[in-house]
Amino acid sequence: MTLPLRPPSPDEYTGESGQSMNTLSSDNQRALDALRSAVTKALDRKRRLGQYAVIWRDGHVVRINPGDDAQPPNPVQRKNGG
Repeated sequence: MTLPLRPPSPDEYTGESGQSMNTLSSDNQRALDALRSAVTKALDRKRRLGQYAVIWRDGHVVRINPGDDAQPPNPVQRKNGG
């Protein structure tokens, strides 16, 4: 069995309730907002400390260096060719 190399996009995922990710309950929206806030704070802290961060963007692993703009231009290439 082959596992996907990326998480499903919101359009591809349907939860147990049958709702797509585009329709979130208020509890799920609050949880998503809390996660986004935590990530924003963590990335800001890394920037202030001069540390790099590794994120997933547009299907690629991306390294953000502290001096980079918010939108890094080049994704990090994996050693296995991916």
